[in-house]
Amino acid sequence: MSSTSTRTSRCAATSTTSCRRRADSPTILVPQTLRTGICAVLQTPFQRLLRGCRASASPQGRAAKAGISLPSYIAFTDQRFKGSTLSVQGIIGPASSGDEGDWAVVGGTGEFVYAQGTCKYKRIQTVAGGLINELRIRVVCLTLPKPPVQKIGPWGGNGGKAYELQDGELPQRLESLTIYADDFIQSIAFSYIDQAGQKRTVGPWGGSNGKSEYPTIQFGPSESVMVIYGATGNYGGNTTVVTSLTIVTNVSTYGPYGKHSMGNTPFHVQPPSNHSIVGFYGRVGQVLDQIGAYVTEN
Repeated sequence: MSSTSTRTSRCAATSTTSCRRRADSPTILVPQTLRTGICAVLQTPFQRLLRGCRASASPQGRAAKAGISLPSYIAFTDQRFKGSTLSVQGIIGPASSGDEGDWAVVGGTGEFVYAQGTCKYKRIQTVAGGLINELRIRVVCLTLPKPPVQKIGPWGGNGGKAYELQDGELPQRLESLTIYADDFIQSIAFSYIDQAGQKRTVGPWGGSNGKSEYPTIQFGPSESVMVIYGATGNYGGNTTVVTSLTIVTNVSTYGPYGKHSMGNTPFHVQPPSNHSIVGFYGRVGQVLDQIGAYVTEN
């Protein structure tokens, strides 16, 4: 089981350009821009209502005549936190004692998953059909660390130019793989989701004179590459290259690509138990000289 950790970086709001009026609940002002961090410790002073501005977030939940009766949640609509929510408990509105008070932040979704903390409110204006409140939100989010990415291999020769992914581009899930091949593996290209959740496309690595391009393998959302079988052989008299590849997932088998008969040394790329292949590195020239794999825990 992966260990868990809490993060304690701070975020600061630069400006408030958002508002929303509701007849049955107070207006909640949420900053348009947060400079750093996902959430961890989030402490943001919220400014006064700006007329005609776009809503960044709004309160949702059961409304009562005395104000908004919780449990409820704050739904974010600005681009930075769109789709994320904070779950809160408490009462705010005309029936609450005084013009200041607290909500308890008891959870969240999206960027604020596992959030715990407080939301302090201060009434700054009463308008027809509702209230405008200034909020100060302070939450701590539990974050689950990403499994480490390991390299296994490589297999093949030492010719060509080395290709590998940089530390800030390491993969967590393989999305597609395209293989160009004839008698040898000419080149490969692949797309993946990196550790930050961004999609990246790599390649093609290798020559561009392949006689055939096999259809791109599009891996399903729950499909994982479990093992790759291949062979290496002689190319041009004195160079060892990759001659064939077969891709095996938990769903299907793809290939073989290239010609296994052209190789004289079989190999297989086998991740450790409970791991899968999420990307590739290697060496390429006119063809694929060498291949290795990035693997991570499922």
